[in-house]
Amino acid sequence: MNSTPGALQPATDRSEAEINPTPHAELTVDEVAQLLRVDRKTVYGAASRGEIPGCRRLGTVIRFSRDAVLNWLAEGQGRAPGSRSNR
Repeated sequence: MNSTPGALQPATDRSEAEINPTPHAELTVDEVAQLLRVDRKTVYGAASRGEIPGCRRLGTVIRFSRDAVLNWLAEGQGRAPGSRSNR
C-alpha cells in the first residue's frame, strides 16, 4: 500500500461505533455546572447529597452519566427525597 502524506487511506472494517462506542458518555463537574448554569461548588454539593443522578466517583474524580443528567433535566430536575423543599 502506498502511504503518501496527505493521501486518503482506504476505509477499514471497523465502524466509527466500534472505535468510539459512546462519545462523551460522561460529563465532568464543570460540564454539569455549565448545563445547570451554577457554580461547580454547587454541583459538588448536590452530588454529595445524591441530588444529581448518574454520579460516579473514580477516586477523587467525579463523573456523571450524560444520559442520566440529560434525562433528569428533561424531566424537570426532581428533588431528592428529604431535601428542604419537600419538608
